[in-house]
Amino acid sequence: MKELKGISITKLLGDDFKYLDEIIADKLKENKSYKENNKKFIEYLEALDNKQMNEVEGWVNRMEEIAYDTAFEEGFRMGVRLMIGCMEGVQ
Repeated sequence: MKELKGISITKLLGDDFKYLDEIIADKLKENKSYKENNKKFIEYLEALDNKQMNEVEGWVNRMEEIAYDTAFEEGFRMGVRLMIGCMEGVQ
């Protein structure tokens, strides 16, 4: 398995998204600014009543849905461009 700065290329090519999430999560755990802001965010959420928390959860779920849909569409678009480039001999 080839490694590039600690990242397994074969795992990434094998659609191991959990592996990629772990890499990102590890970097976030090391980021002081992220940790400080995450702590403030959690404290704020804990102060909300149930109705407010349900509203926030609904907004977060919708934003995640949009982010996943956008990532999928962009990845698909990039894949199509790569295939066309390969067929045309560009890639």
